[in-house]
Order: sequence, then structure tokens, then C-alpha cells
Amino acid sequence: MGLLIALIINTINPGFEFLRIENMSPGIDAINGVWENYAQLSMSGNFAGFNYTSWFLDESIYSIYAKKGSWGVRFRYFNMGEVEYQGEQPRDDLMLKFSPYASELSVGRAFRIDDETSFGVGATGFMSRLYETTATGYSLSVGLLYMPHRVKGLSIAAYIKDFGFKRAYIGTPINVPTEATAMFQYKIKDRAVVGYGWKKALTFKSDSISSNLENTHIFYGKLMFNDVEVFASYEKGKTVIPLTVGLSFSVKKKLRFFYIYRHGFYNLNSPFMTGIQMEF
Repeated sequence: MGLLIALIINTINPGFEFLRIENMSPGIDAINGVWENYAQLSMSGNFAGFNYTSWFLDESIYSIYAKKGSWGVRFRYFNMGEVEYQGEQPRDDLMLKFSPYASELSVGRAFRIDDETSFGVGATGFMSRLYETTATGYSLSVGLLYMPHRVKGLSIAAYIKDFGFKRAYIGTPINVPTEATAMFQYKIKDRAVVGYGWKKALTFKSDSISSNLENTHIFYGKLMFNDVEVFASYEKGKTVIPLTVGLSFSVKKKLRFFYIYRHGFYNLNSPFMTGIQMEF
């Protein structure tokens, strides 16, 4: 039972890779990119969308979001299926079943510093339930976006996610890692994108664990063919799901459908995300 609780705790922390499996598409102008770096809310266009992410047998994430002007809002619900509970002495006649879940509401806004630079800030409220225990908390994130006019196609981003967040399960306090990321991207004549990213979990500390995670290097690219985009990325570092591939298709530049797949190693199931996004 202790192992099960540890897995669930790690799974539903929004600062861990397990919940970030939904942030599948890398890049500064990527699908769901504004929820990684809120400075990207300064980019033109308004949209709303829905994502469905599946992982393991019956675990899934549902996400609904919208961007209007320089504001953005997203709600996510993480369903972890049905779990059987047993005490130290398992008994078939006393078997209990429960469904752990987590929900998250994020609001962000971007501010234009000048024609080339934007700053963004976002706040996230979080609630999760494990059997009879409920935990709540919050996190703050900030980011910068620089798109110089002198080098057309170049974008540089830097952001810090999830600081100020603390909560506990069954008396065990857990600080969600504060993660720093820097990304460099170059768009080639609206036909291709190449990019590199670096990220590091700056802190991860609890009563029993204290560590600084190693650097992660992200290499990604995208090809664009009129209404179709194909993209892929590879993360080199301490990650168990390093390879991502995806495809998106647009209808009259207003309605976009997409499918993204991450290949899992170490006998982990491979998560996939599918969704629809509408511009208005």
C-alpha cells in the first residue's frame, strides 16, 4: 500500500513529469505552449480548445482552455481510475475501492514590454483527493519571450514554473519542484522550425527526499505543409518518456485537430493526446 500511495502522490503532483505528460508539443509556438510560458499569451490570435490525454490503462487527463487577448485560462481534470484498497492483512471480504483524482485551474496574463519583448505571469490552484485525504495548494509561474525584428524567425524564451507551492499527504509535506526552462527557436520561411531547449528542476525537497535533478536537453523540429504540421522532439536527460511525435491538421486556418504520441521506455505505457482547437 505504501508503494501505491507513493506512486499516486508522484503522479498527481503538477510539478512532476507524470502530470506534465500533457505538455507534449515542444516549441515556443507549440500546441499548449502558452501554459508553459505565459509570456506567449502576448502572441496574436484568440482560441479555445479541448484535449484528452490517455496514460496507463484507465488514467486520463481532460483539459479545456481559452485565450482572449493577453489573457488565458485553463481547467484540467486528472482521473486515475479505480484503485483497490487493502490493509496490512488483505481480506477479500473487506476490499474497498476508490477513485483518486486531481483538478487544476490556471489563469495567466502577458504584458508587452516593447515590440520585441513580453513578460507573462500565471497562477494555478490545485486540489486532489486520495481516498479520504484531500490536499489543496497553489503555484506561480513567470516567463519572458523575445522575438527580435533584426533576426526574422528567431524566438528566445525563458520561464520558471511552479514556485510557492506546498502541500501534504498523510502528514508528509511535499514541495513541488521549481523548474527553469530556456528555449531557442528559428523558423525557416514558414516551412520549418528547429529548436533547442534546456530545463532543470531547481529544487525537489520533502522530509525523505532532497535532490537537484540533472539538466534535460530538448531537441525539436517541425515541418509545415499548408494545413498540415508534423513535429518531433527528443529529451536527453533524466526522463522516462523522451521521444515525442505529433501531427496537426487545420481546416481553413480556424479549426485544428491534432494527435501527439510519446514513446515510453522502462515498460511504461506510452501516453497520447488528441484534441481540437478553434481560433476566433
